[in-house]
Amino acid sequence: MTATAVATLVAGAGSVAALPASAAVRSGAQPTATTSVDWPQFHDTIDRVGNNTQESTLDTSNVGGLQLRWRAFLNSTGAYSGSSPVIVGGTAYVGSDDGAVYALQASDGSQVWRYQTGAKVDSSPAVVGGVVYFGSDDDKVYALNATNGSLIWSYTTGGAVNSPALVANGIVYISSMDGHFYALNASNGSLVWGSGYLWQTWEGGALANGVVYVASDESMLWAFDATTGATRWTATLGGMGRSNPTVSGGIVYAGADDGRLYAFDATTGALKWKTPVLGTSTPCIVRSSPAVANGLVYVTTSEGVTAGTGSQTPNGHLYAFNATTGAQVWSHTLPDMSGFSPVVANGVVYSSGYGHNAYAYNATTGTQLWNAGFGLFLGNTGGGALDNGNFYFLNVDGYLYDYADLTPPTITFDSKPPASTNLSTASFSWHATEDLSGGFTCQLDAVPVACPTPSISLAGLLAGAHSFSVSATDLSGNTGTGTYSWTVDTTPPDVSIIKHPNAASTTSSAQFKLSSSDSTASFLCQLDSQAQQPCSAWDTYTLADGNHTFKAWAKDPAGNVSPVPTTFSWVIDTDAPVVTVTGPSSIKLGQAAVYTQTSSEPVTWYCSKDGATYKLCPAPTSWKPTTTGAHTIKFYGIDQAVWIQSNIVTLTLTVN
Repeated sequence: MTATAVATLVAGAGSVAALPASAAVRSGAQPTATTSVDWPQFHDTIDRVGNNTQESTLDTSNVGGLQLRWRAFLNSTGAYSGSSPVIVGGTAYVGSDDGAVYALQASDGSQVWRYQTGAKVDSSPAVVGGVVYFGSDDDKVYALNATNGSLIWSYTTGGAVNSPALVANGIVYISSMDGHFYALNASNGSLVWGSGYLWQTWEGGALANGVVYVASDESMLWAFDATTGATRWTATLGGMGRSNPTVSGGIVYAGADDGRLYAFDATTGALKWKTPVLGTSTPCIVRSSPAVANGLVYVTTSEGVTAGTGSQTPNGHLYAFNATTGAQVWSHTLPDMSGFSPVVANGVVYSSGYGHNAYAYNATTGTQLWNAGFGLFLGNTGGGALDNGNFYFLNVDGYLYDYADLTPPTITFDSKPPASTNLSTASFSWHATEDLSGGFTCQLDAVPVACPTPSISLAGLLAGAHSFSVSATDLSGNTGTGTYSWTVDTTPPDVSIIKHPNAASTTSSAQFKLSSSDSTASFLCQLDSQAQQPCSAWDTYTLADGNHTFKAWAKDPAGNVSPVPTTFSWVIDTDAPVVTVTGPSSIKLGQAAVYTQTSSEPVTWYCSKDGATYKLCPAPTSWKPTTTGAHTIKFYGIDQAVWIQSNIVTLTLTVN
């Protein structure tokens, strides 16, 4: 059926102006009081703080693992929508510049239903009590059945309705570009009250303690009684108010086109503080809706922009201020202008510029934790939605994006046995790179073992290969596994000496080459009475004269050492013996000349008579030449230890 709703406007801002009062009504689901479930309205709650206190999945430990889960094209015509998605009961609702509102499965982006209006939908829906409320540039406010998208009612205003819908206590609050702020009956769309002319109102309201707060292009902030529409107070901004106000802790926060963020007493409208003009480029405007969490208020800026001219310089910031004093806590430069309204959950604040990526920051320190990883042009002047570990936002390319933590936790072993060991025991300790939904599960050689804490000691391991694995599931349901493999080896390696000095050496240098059938083995060496120490497979030593003994063992990576060393003994003598020989210089034919040989060390004597080949000679040596005349005899000795030749002694003998 069709009904006409006629309403008398309550005195609000200035004189009361006539308002359109038509409302088409159809049967359908009826709304109930708003509840904070999922992300049901712009900035989650009716006070517009943009902080999802129920989000328990994404936090500073895992937000860096966000990946694209899905994206769904909403038939964009190229004139992007400023609608922000809302998520209720596993369904995502959002408007599009093709003039439709879409309901999509939040799990995969598949379309549930689509409702076509007469013009672009910039309005961010509110889903309360099974009804979807939103506005359209066709000048209407709509209420649809959230399950099937059928029309319940519509209300026609005098201008485009691109502000977010706010639903509380059975009333839909929404702004129109006709300069009025409307309160409509959520059940049938009839007018409850409407404001006077406020100039253009681009954004919706924020409601707390029975008061709804609205900013307008008149550079004013209005506080209306949420039930009657009576004006509680007004406050002056330094520029046009195109920032949706936020109410938290008795303070109303709103940005303005003079580049400042303002804070007013929610009860009296008294100015509590305002920031200096923000940004590093001028002029600067603040059109994002503030988010408030844990004593901080967050806002983004568009810098180098003159309101109304369309001139653009890609510059912006995300700011964090002390919510009580207005003192700046931190700021982060954005690569482009930003009207994107920050959203917060679990210690993470999410934002973007009009172009070049989406970001997540540590809400306390401002440290960047994540970016979407590509030149994503985020041309959304609304904001995102955070729900059950997912970050949803509508993009200028006409797609609704869903980013989720799809990265499994990494298990890092802090302590573990060596890759090869001769021990039958092993100890492990480990940690996960992010917060977990439960404990750890462990396996030794594919057999489950209990590990109630992130450490374990194993015993009774047999010789051979072993594997130990630890698995854990993060808050997003991703399971990661860390595995370590090692070998228990109890067989000692063999060792041999394949190169060594001569058993009797005349050089102080001694070179050894070692070998083992275990190619992974290292070596230990001992020289004479020195301590055993690591050595290479090919080592050279410089030693003094004397007797020496070299011992070598092989040691494998498991720590097994050859039980018996390989041994080599030798003697070094680098000094040649010195010999002297005495004997007669002349004898009579038939007589024998007797020579006495002495040496500095034991030698074997050799002599040559009249140039003959050297032969062994006794000591003393007797020689009886058979002819008269001059004769020659030569002597040398060979060191009996190392076979070094001595000096040569030459004697002459005359036989008469």
